[in-house]
Amino acid sequence: NNVTKATKDSADGYSGFASFQFTPEWGVFGRYDWVNKYKDTDSSYQDKYYNVGIAFTPYKMIDFALVYKRDKEDTTTLPFSPQVTSDEVGLWGRLRW
Repeated sequence: NNVTKATKDSADGYSGFASFQFTPEWGVFGRYDWVNKYKDTDSSYQDKYYNVGIAFTPYKMIDFALVYKRDKEDTTTLPFSPQVTSDEVGLWGRLRW
Protein backbone atom coordinates (compact mmCIF):
# COMPACT_ATOMS: atom_id res chain seq x y z
CA ASN A 1 0.00 0.00 0.00
CA ASN A 2 3.00 2.31 0.35
CA VAL A 3 4.36 2.01 -3.16
CA THR A 4 4.79 5.77 -3.64
CA LYS A 5 6.54 6.37 -0.30
CA ALA A 6 10.30 5.91 -0.05
CA THR A 7 11.64 4.08 2.99
CA LYS A 8 13.81 6.30 5.19
CA ASP A 9 17.40 5.13 5.36
CA SER A 10 20.79 6.47 6.43
CA ALA A 11 24.42 5.42 6.25
CA ASP A 12 27.60 5.77 8.24
CA GLY A 13 31.22 4.74 7.96
CA TYR A 14 34.83 5.74 8.32
CA SER A 15 38.01 5.77 6.30
CA GLY A 16 41.72 6.03 6.95
CA PHE A 17 44.76 6.58 4.73
CA ALA A 18 48.48 6.51 5.50
CA SER A 19 51.65 6.75 3.47
CA PHE A 20 55.36 6.77 4.21
CA GLN A 21 58.16 7.88 1.89
CA PHE A 22 61.39 5.93 2.61
CA THR A 23 63.46 7.74 -0.01
CA PRO A 24 62.59 10.26 -2.74
CA GLU A 25 62.01 7.26 -5.06
CA TRP A 26 60.30 4.67 -2.79
CA GLY A 27 57.26 4.75 -0.55
CA VAL A 28 54.40 2.64 0.82
CA PHE A 29 50.73 3.47 1.35
CA GLY A 30 47.46 1.97 2.53
CA ARG A 31 43.79 2.80 2.84
CA TYR A 32 40.90 1.24 4.77
CA ASP A 33 37.16 2.02 4.40
CA TRP A 34 34.21 0.63 6.35
CA VAL A 35 30.63 1.60 5.51
CA ASN A 36 27.12 0.60 6.51
CA LYS A 37 25.13 1.80 3.49
CA TYR A 38 21.71 0.70 4.75
CA LYS A 39 21.79 1.61 8.44
CA ASP A 40 18.00 1.69 8.91
CA THR A 41 16.81 -0.95 6.43
CA ASP A 42 19.60 -3.59 6.73
CA SER A 43 21.92 -2.84 9.65
CA SER A 44 23.82 -6.12 9.13
CA TYR A 45 25.15 -4.94 5.73
CA GLN A 46 28.82 -3.98 5.81
CA ASP A 47 31.23 -3.03 3.08
CA LYS A 48 34.95 -3.25 3.89
CA TYR A 49 37.54 -2.04 1.40
CA TYR A 50 41.29 -1.75 1.68
CA ASN A 51 44.34 -1.37 -0.47
CA VAL A 52 48.07 -1.50 0.21
CA GLY A 53 50.89 -0.75 -2.14
CA ILE A 54 54.45 0.20 -2.81
CA ALA A 55 55.19 3.30 -4.87
CA PHE A 56 58.18 4.03 -7.09
CA THR A 57 59.02 7.44 -8.58
CA PRO A 58 61.86 7.00 -11.10
CA TYR A 59 61.57 10.61 -12.38
CA LYS A 60 60.01 13.76 -10.97
CA MET A 61 56.91 13.55 -13.21
CA ILE A 62 56.30 9.76 -13.23
CA ASP A 63 54.91 7.51 -10.48
CA PHE A 64 54.28 3.76 -10.45
CA ALA A 65 52.60 1.72 -7.74
CA LEU A 66 52.12 -2.01 -7.28
CA VAL A 67 48.82 -2.35 -5.41
CA TYR A 68 46.68 -5.04 -3.78
CA LYS A 69 42.96 -4.21 -3.35
CA ARG A 70 40.22 -6.10 -1.50
CA ASP A 71 36.51 -5.28 -1.30
CA LYS A 72 34.15 -7.37 0.83
CA GLU A 73 30.38 -6.86 1.10
CA ASP A 74 28.44 -8.86 3.67
CA THR A 75 24.85 -9.05 4.94
CA THR A 76 23.27 -11.57 7.30
CA THR A 77 19.56 -10.65 7.23
CA LEU A 78 18.56 -12.67 4.16
CA PRO A 79 18.63 -16.49 4.45
CA PHE A 80 20.79 -17.02 1.35
CA SER A 81 22.44 -13.64 1.22
CA PRO A 82 25.65 -13.51 -0.77
CA GLN A 83 28.96 -12.50 0.63
CA VAL A 84 30.75 -10.81 -2.25
CA THR A 85 34.52 -10.50 -2.11
CA SER A 86 36.80 -9.23 -4.84
CA ASP A 87 40.59 -9.20 -4.86
CA GLU A 88 42.76 -7.33 -7.35
CA VAL A 89 46.45 -6.80 -7.95
CA GLY A 90 47.53 -4.11 -10.36
CA LEU A 91 50.14 -1.69 -11.50
CA TRP A 92 49.05 1.94 -11.36
CA GLY A 93 50.81 4.74 -13.20
CA ARG A 94 50.65 8.51 -13.10
CA LEU A 95 52.17 11.14 -15.36
CA ARG A 96 52.27 14.69 -13.99
CA TRP A 97 52.92 17.95 -15.85
